[in-house]
Amino acid sequence: MLNLSGKGVKKLISTKINNVIPKNVINNQKRSYATPLQMPTKGRESLQDTIFGQDLEAGLPLNENLSVARLSKGHSRMLQINRPRESNRMTSEVARDLLYQLKVLNNNPMVKLLIFSGVGKGFLSAGYDTRELKHLLENNEVEKLYTFLRNTYKLSYYVTTCETPTLGVISGAMIGPGVALGAFANYSVATPGSIFACPEVSYGYFPDCGTTFLLSNMNKKYPGLGTFIGLTGTQIHSSDLVHCGVANYFSIETLGTYIMERVGQVATGLNREELHDCIIENVEGTIPPLSFGFELFKIKKHFDGKNSVEEIIESLHKTVKSAKATLPEREWADRILTNFSYMSPLSLKITFRAIKENENLSLEQIFQRDYRITTRLIHKQDFSEGIKALLEGTEPKWQYETLGEVTDSVLDDLFKPLTLENDKDCDLTLPGEPFNEDQVLRTIKKNKNIVVVTKQ
Repeated sequence: MLNLSGKGVKKLISTKINNVIPKNVINNQKRSYATPLQMPTKGRESLQDTIFGQDLEAGLPLNENLSVARLSKGHSRMLQINRPRESNRMTSEVARDLLYQLKVLNNNPMVKLLIFSGVGKGFLSAGYDTRELKHLLENNEVEKLYTFLRNTYKLSYYVTTCETPTLGVISGAMIGPGVALGAFANYSVATPGSIFACPEVSYGYFPDCGTTFLLSNMNKKYPGLGTFIGLTGTQIHSSDLVHCGVANYFSIETLGTYIMERVGQVATGLNREELHDCIIENVEGTIPPLSFGFELFKIKKHFDGKNSVEEIIESLHKTVKSAKATLPEREWADRILTNFSYMSPLSLKITFRAIKENENLSLEQIFQRDYRITTRLIHKQDFSEGIKALLEGTEPKWQYETLGEVTDSVLDDLFKPLTLENDKDCDLTLPGEPFNEDQVLRTIKKNKNIVVVTKQ
């Protein structure tokens, strides 16, 4: 966990910083829509920038808005999201340029190491830029919206298949599509300021871009934990990311810059064995124990082995009413139920089903399935209401008021394969032709009589 001392700092974090993502149930905090869920800014840095992480040198800007930068030293390259005031959120421009750079650098034999980072302090990436998503939806710019989503998904998947060794230093919060840059790198390094969370269910969405793959693997190590994290939005901090399988190693925030310096000093470049030794010798050999290990028995009891969200809620209700349960256990279960009352019933069921069925899917199939859900879910009332709640601080009005109203047929319509007859988009092609779907869209627009075979 983060070691922050002082009453002033604790008060500042509880009143401001935790508004960015759903508050931690483990730390006895409750979710509220009383204030806008956005990060206040102070000058050119966010408020959280003043507390977490270290300053990072910005590299060469790669676009007009300076939102993506590349730092080059010797045989290593660092790709940076340069939007510190916006918590390094993913825009269509950032996704497009990062994907392009990743493809170019992966095919460059002179590059021996790729490093992903966010400029500023406090965030590797805080997920999608919800303002841009809201703008594209309100103006019905469907083609731009789908291009944005496709590039984001392909960027996330390309990180997992990149042939050049990759290093992701998780300095600050890592949410949504930003998870791939940190967690899916070959060397995923957690730091004292690392935060991993899945707040999507609180604004009518779900953990996308393969995040449920991590949650499913988490369930294998700690039964029920991945489901708990996905449904409640609870944060995981610091070295706990290593215990939970989100990161591989634990070190300091400046590891990426230090490794670049080391690799840059070698004129002929490093082979993979030498590069591996260079990274391993600079990470911690031993890490602190899991900070919330005492909670695992309760999480396993209520979240493991359940076949539906309703079963989880029923189990929690039994504990709240049970005379045999201890007072802390009853209070814990009551906090979880209170947290669920703010969540989208549709998003809860989508997330639960996605985690559950990952056991029989490959990572590529998970990306394809997540993309199908995304292209349909963004047009639902829950997503628009959730985005409005994030940006304006209002309380969302969900399409389905109860879990019972979200039937299996509703979920089947979201999970089924896409077809060009019924959907405005088609399945992803991963990772070969990154802009293949754009070509398909243009072809359909020019020739509306094109015959398309239904995908099974």
